[in-house]
Amino acid sequence: MTVFINRLTGYSSSAEKLKTTPSTFKDVPKNYWALGDINLATQLGFAHGVGNNLFNPDGNVTYIQALGFILNALNYKDLKWPDGVLQKAEELGLTKDMSYKPGDVITRENLAVIMYRALFLKLQ
Repeated sequence: MTVFINRLTGYSSSAEKLKTTPSTFKDVPKNYWALGDINLATQLGFAHGVGNNLFNPDGNVTYIQALGFILNALNYKDLKWPDGVLQKAEELGLTKDMSYKPGDVITRENLAVIMYRALFLKLQ
């Protein structure tokens, strides 16, 4: 997810520069393939981990987590979890006509649609 977010926001080259910096998360090894992207997404406030100094880099991403990443990248960073995230995503039309449960693993299809919609949002 961090790779997608960094590419969506145009920060891929910056992530490359951080791939040798140790992670602040105990479960992200120093040779992890997405280490630079995790480090950058964390520095930019797009990602915060799952708690207890863990990131769960190989875990599945739920709808609410994906929406949180995307909304953070769009600079909506102080939303109440999870209701504020769901409400803002709906308000912006990111989840329009989608049937999902916030805790379900997001499908690639719906992630692609949400990211596409995020690219073309008219932000205030």
